[in-house]
Amino acid sequence: MALYYDSFYIVLQRNKSSLYFMLLCVLFIVRMSLYGDILLVRLFPRIPYALIAFLTYTTLCRIPGIFPCWWTASMLREPQ
Repeated sequence: MALYYDSFYIVLQRNKSSLYFMLLCVLFIVRMSLYGDILLVRLFPRIPYALIAFLTYTTLCRIPGIFPCWWTASMLREPQ
């Protein structure tokens, strides 16, 4: 889904709402792969716990920061 909206960003004359939605999708993908440490640990068994904790809290803190940008870009018309 993130790649789909990345192509929207490229094709639709640099529409910022597509870019922000793509970033939200990527953050949710990373967040869900870290949730419960199941998927990431099975894919990379020697990954340090400090990196998992860093990525978990980073994605948790970035989602509320990007959501208002996406909301503003999608609700307000950009000048053409």
